[in-house]
Amino acid sequence: MGLEEVKNIAEKCVHFGMCKIDFLGTGVCPSGVKHKYVSYYPQGGMEIASALANKLIPVTERVVDIANSCTLCGICDKQCYFITGLRPVKVMEALKEYVEAAVKRNEPIESPAEDQVLRDLRGVVGEEWATNDPAILVTYSRDTFPLSPRRMPGYIVMPQSTPEVAELIKVANKHGVPFVPRGTGQNTFGLTLGEGIIIDLSRMKMLEVDSENWTATVGPGVTSFELQKEANKHGMRASVAEPAACVCANQVETGMHSVFIYSYGWAGDNYVDAELVTFDGKAFSTRDKDG
Repeated sequence: MGLEEVKNIAEKCVHFGMCKIDFLGTGVCPSGVKHKYVSYYPQGGMEIASALANKLIPVTERVVDIANSCTLCGICDKQCYFITGLRPVKVMEALKEYVEAAVKRNEPIESPAEDQVLRDLRGVVGEEWATNDPAILVTYSRDTFPLSPRRMPGYIVMPQSTPEVAELIKVANKHGVPFVPRGTGQNTFGLTLGEGIIIDLSRMKMLEVDSENWTATVGPGVTSFELQKEANKHGMRASVAEPAACVCANQVETGMHSVFIYSYGWAGDNYVDAELVTFDGKAFSTRDKDG
């Protein structure tokens, strides 16, 4: 099947990110686990296939790498069919065939130029974790909210610590480039879209449960499913939202709407401390005297 034939499947992806968590106990896409960017998960592969079919992006080095990294293992088919009835493997097969044909025809494989902004971002997080390749950018450009138009960012960067986040914001301010933080990006109101730098917090996975004090220390990349799974090891349950939602982002945005919240208490007691970064790149805790 060609990209035009599978485009209808690809464009029905709901972007809820369930392909990033092992909710069925069948595993998670090995390419996504290794490379972290949305583009390497089934959600990203579907978006890239659609973008190529619609001539939104060219074949780039990352397109080739993403296609080659997919093993067609079928894990995504189990997960996606369970939730939406879609078959991402058909899309990935078509994407791989499209890329292989382009390589055989010796078509130009584009490599976006590195500018000073990208160099400075990579100076903070390392070369692998900041990019301006259109194959990565396009998978961060669309939301499921029907009134939110596609907004192609200029850069995607993936920090692993609070100090890195603070330094990235300083880089953005230095160059006058707008930035947007992102958890899983599925808030459906277009709030994680932007034309500047998208700071993807998915690598910030700190998760520690303190059963004695009935608390958990949670990084911004931790999903509700991951926290619930860890709490379960301690014979506990966590008041969290839908499984693929990032705990911290959901708390900030909505106060955690879920059946657990309505059963056990809503909003007020969900957190006792938070670490934040200001718009000028200063990190502080809400327990600080000047917080």
